[in-house]
Amino acid sequence: MGGLVDQHGTVAIEQSQQRDAGAAEQRLAAPVRRNVDHGWLLRGGRCCRAGSSHPTRSTAPGRGDLPSQAAGYRTGKDLAPLSTSSARVSNWRRVGCSGVTDERWLQALRQLGWAPLHHEAFATCDAEAVWPGRVSRIDRGGWLTVETAQGSRRARQHARFRRVVDALAAPTVGDWVVLRHDPGGGPPVAETILPRRSVFVRNAGDDDRAQPQPLAANIDSVLVVVALTSQYHTRAVDRFLALAWASGAEPVIVLTKADLVDEVEQVRAIARAQAGEIDVVALSGRTGAGLEELGRHLQPGRTVVLVGQSGAGKSTLANRLAGENILAAAEVRKDGRGRHTTTHRQLLRLPSGALLIDTPGLRSVGMWEAAGSLDEGAFTDVDQLAARCRFSDCAHEHEPGCAVQDALASGALTRARWESYRTLRAEADQVARARSQTERARRSGRRRS
Repeated sequence: MGGLVDQHGTVAIEQSQQRDAGAAEQRLAAPVRRNVDHGWLLRGGRCCRAGSSHPTRSTAPGRGDLPSQAAGYRTGKDLAPLSTSSARVSNWRRVGCSGVTDERWLQALRQLGWAPLHHEAFATCDAEAVWPGRVSRIDRGGWLTVETAQGSRRARQHARFRRVVDALAAPTVGDWVVLRHDPGGGPPVAETILPRRSVFVRNAGDDDRAQPQPLAANIDSVLVVVALTSQYHTRAVDRFLALAWASGAEPVIVLTKADLVDEVEQVRAIARAQAGEIDVVALSGRTGAGLEELGRHLQPGRTVVLVGQSGAGKSTLANRLAGENILAAAEVRKDGRGRHTTTHRQLLRLPSGALLIDTPGLRSVGMWEAAGSLDEGAFTDVDQLAARCRFSDCAHEHEPGCAVQDALASGALTRARWESYRTLRAEADQVARARSQTERARRSGRRRS
């Protein structure tokens, strides 16, 4: 992709023609719509700064005002840069929102997972000297590593994101953000999050306090990693699958360490009975056996996230897929519990052209906004049974004509699966109530202030 930078090291992208004044006035007169979860505003189709009802505008720096390599541009280690040119980008042209209409930019962005949703939202921006990038890592102090069409860059989060109460309104790994050049020559600032296609969220709070923790955004597949060397816990897998369905991505069960056990097909049969129509893959991250079954999920431009408990083999699998030892891996402890070897989330570029987000091992996975996903994804069999009950408000306990109780009596529905559903349903309802209480308290506080 060296064509992104010309032989003089200058980004050769011109701004498109200005929109006519009449259309601009019409857009500015349109009402403001807020997407609270994603932290961005839209006024008449224009991208605005969160917390402001006016379209974002910049001071439009001239040539040479944008930061050079010394101000934060670097070639990525965690993610291979898209541009193979090593020319120092020292004399940039103004890069406006129209820059991503250049086919070379679009191709580079598509390799990072750029989708029509992001393109449409970014095209509404009305500011100069901004460009899109995808968050590949988040570090302390508000620092981001962002992958752009020119390579990997260090950027600062806008101060607004560090003050947000709702974690869903702040950037997470996998997010597409709008970067703005610092007129003073410092690192660029991520000031807007583009709409998310999907986001994997868990509840990191307790029964009385709902606290969302987004783990990965704009993902196509959630790989639920389970080690065959440990006992297969259907309830734990049910929980991950429910959150995966709720994320908007496609769940996949990945059974690892297949080279260390003999009961691979028996466990796979249990997983398939639990998973329904989703893929169940058995493989070995150490030897690479079975990796080809993941092929359709690892196509160029697709993004997958690895989730699972500590010691499931996520880091070993990530290293195998990457073709090198990028992440640390450790043996399971003598007591059978996993060790935390991944301490942060990061986006990696795979040789296949796919993108992978590795996450730390999760020992507690609280439900978050997953009530609908229980019926429509993780427990479709239970939902179909409930639809056949005589009464639409059947509680599935002692009512006559209850199809669920009939299935339990005949063995068509196992007691363990039914109890797993009831547990997750009760937890999801509790989280919904806690979220409602938190929102009411927040509104009350705003009125008093």
